[in-house]
Amino acid sequence: MRYRTIPTADLRSLLDDAINWFEQVLRRSIASSRLAEIRDTLGRFDQPRSDLAQRAGIAEHLDDVTAYSSWTDALAFVRVWSALRDLSDQVLPRRLLWRAIQGPLSPAAETLDNSDSRNILAQLEFAADLSLKGLRPLGFEDLEFDHRSCRYIAECKRPWSSDTTAVMRNLAKCYEQLHGALERSASRVRRGLVVFVIDRIADLNLRLPEETPVRGEEDVHALVQDVFRWFDDSYIRVARTPTDRRIIALVLVVRTLVHTLQDNTFGAVYVPVFIPLVGKATKDYKRLSRLARQLKASGGVRSL
Repeated sequence: MRYRTIPTADLRSLLDDAINWFEQVLRRSIASSRLAEIRDTLGRFDQPRSDLAQRAGIAEHLDDVTAYSSWTDALAFVRVWSALRDLSDQVLPRRLLWRAIQGPLSPAAETLDNSDSRNILAQLEFAADLSLKGLRPLGFEDLEFDHRSCRYIAECKRPWSSDTTAVMRNLAKCYEQLHGALERSASRVRRGLVVFVIDRIADLNLRLPEETPVRGEEDVHALVQDVFRWFDDSYIRVARTPTDRRIIALVLVVRTLVHTLQDNTFGAVYVPVFIPLVGKATKDYKRLSRLARQLKASGGVRSL
């Protein structure tokens, strides 16, 4: 498992390159978008440190949620640019790229009516992660990719509330949308994945950077396991019954920042954990194990 550290100045430079690409492929200015707000926000502070009171500029201009979201979403947009910039004009998902840069800067301002932009960014970032690990997306409206003669279709959500009813509503919507996508697919062997991206959740306060000091890979692994256990305790039992048997796994993506004690900077964590919805003796379970290895998932496939 790996995390990545990056100085603020370097991130701002990479984000400028990403913004130039977004404006080029979208053929319009990103002014007044969330992406522009992220760029402006990053310009207000220097390298963040573990003590919030000592972070240059942050206490003056920002609350924690806004600073955190600016950093993580900036990294997401840079990943999307890095992975998708070589795609042909025919394949680029321009409509989704435009929708991904809309919405409020702070997750605390999200509602059911305006949370779609971050869901789309979660999908594009997962597509970018696939691409950077050798699995080129074949479509984006229904996120599709091939692995070992099987066509996978992924439906991505980023829960904005920890309320069980809201999470189950998200799951039910995923199952319904995946069923439709699987029916539309012409591939002979096709399977569905529900992807839940766990980041800062508005009413949960998961993983503020200053609360998550790490010294190395073992601490990052423990962090991922903590988030998995939280999800396991809260939701797994009610997530085990998809309406379509071709939906074979829930992929829990732990996406967060950590404060790295070694160099006193922030590190980005993006780790998929595969939770099978099929039995260990099935071919689909073996498929999941191979796919998890390809994506370097934490601990491979987790048993229910």
